[in-house]
Amino acid sequence: MNTVAPTQPESMFDPVFKSGELRRATFLGLSSTVVAQGVRQAISLMGTIVVARRVMPFDFGLVAMVAAPLGFLETLRDLSLTTICIQAPRLDHDQVNAFFWINAVLGAIIAAAACVAAPWLARFYHAPAITEITFALTAGLAAASLCVEHYGLLRRQMRFTQLAILDTTSTTLSVILGIWAACAGWGYRAVLVQILSARIANVAGTWVLCAWRPTLTWRPGAAWALVRSGVSLTGASLLGSLARSLDAIVLARVTGPRDVGLYTRGLSIGMLPVGLIEGPLSAISFSALSRLQHDAQRSARAATLFLRWLTTAMTGMALVLALAPDLAIAVILGHQWSDTAPLLAWLALLTVALPLSNAAIVIATAFGQMQTWIRCASIAALIIASAVVWGAMGGAHRLAMAYAIVSLLTAMTTLSIVLRSALPAQNAMLRAVAPALIAGLSCWMSATLLESIVSSTWNLAPLAATALRLAAGGGIYGLWACWHLQLHHHLHHYTHKHLP
Repeated sequence: MNTVAPTQPESMFDPVFKSGELRRATFLGLSSTVVAQGVRQAISLMGTIVVARRVMPFDFGLVAMVAAPLGFLETLRDLSLTTICIQAPRLDHDQVNAFFWINAVLGAIIAAAACVAAPWLARFYHAPAITEITFALTAGLAAASLCVEHYGLLRRQMRFTQLAILDTTSTTLSVILGIWAACAGWGYRAVLVQILSARIANVAGTWVLCAWRPTLTWRPGAAWALVRSGVSLTGASLLGSLARSLDAIVLARVTGPRDVGLYTRGLSIGMLPVGLIEGPLSAISFSALSRLQHDAQRSARAATLFLRWLTTAMTGMALVLALAPDLAIAVILGHQWSDTAPLLAWLALLTVALPLSNAAIVIATAFGQMQTWIRCASIAALIIASAVVWGAMGGAHRLAMAYAIVSLLTAMTTLSIVLRSALPAQNAMLRAVAPALIAGLSCWMSATLLESIVSSTWNLAPLAATALRLAAGGGIYGLWACWHLQLHHHLHHYTHKHLP
């Protein structure tokens, strides 16, 4: 039975880009997404500055203790069907409709199971408020399962400008409501208001932007092959999600909600550059590479360029956070969060590690190397999980150190193996990734050494010492990054102009 509605043309599922259109769509999408992401991060940062001064670390920790296991369940609910919607060479209504109902049913089942387990989770953490928090966050999880396919179709159509406007609108709404609830003295409920309002706004917005609608008549067999691919991808993602969830769970049992709040807030500060730069760049590059998967030469060149810009930008951001963690915490969270600064000095490494890990997924998916990535990611997840448990048993500082170092090493190893399989003749790891990492480490060591020498002679104030580290390390890296990217541009131009 044909279930394709007249209002749902084939171009909705398999958009065709004429000569030059993909490049224009990629450039426009990247430009609008980066601008919107900057605005969104500024609004979110403003909300964090206000809310963090009215909601205590203990309250943030309570929400994080529930969000950690629910993050694992959300990975299970998604089944990587968003990725399948974007990357699949061919797609039709029956397949997307099957994806929708699979996500909706799984979301409802997981939400119901989490609600049943809420009292047990409250006893596990010795915190009665956990029950209420679990009910609220599971409602958001169930709602989010209704827009997975709509979001995937919008990205498949390269409609990044509309998605950027939606994300900015939902962030603005959630920040306004979160600030209002925090100023009203709602405590952890202010954090819940901010999370739930953003989710509901995203669900409503994606349904407005995407014309596709589910139908009650569906054929699960039409999507079975793609669902199996999603299940294989989800298996490795589940291990990674479990490794990332263990930190808050074990730390909560060992030290309590306050340390969880300090640690998760430090983690969120470290992730600010990831959302600002890596998120838009990876999303758009993934969509573009998926459309170029049948053109080996262009896709290899695009992948190398993506890695070069990504690594150079994220290493610079990590360097700034590592050189001035005390200043970042004082400005964003306030002095009552000063104990987070030593954690952020280590967690800054995740600003590089997580983008490299995500880049491995992008490259593997676009170049048909998912089995290679699954094997590497599964081993990496087990290593990270062991490091997280060991670190959390020693407190928040040891957890931050163990998680950051091991995450960076495993991400580099996974990306290196995937690149050797996907681009064997490109040496992309050495050409695109290694220079920025080496330059960043060198600048950090040089700036720290210089500050130590100057402080031992003139006894600098903490703010002056931070300014010296930033000026020395950040300035040198900025000059190097400009030279590095411009040199590549000239070499690329010369090669295409003068060589056959």
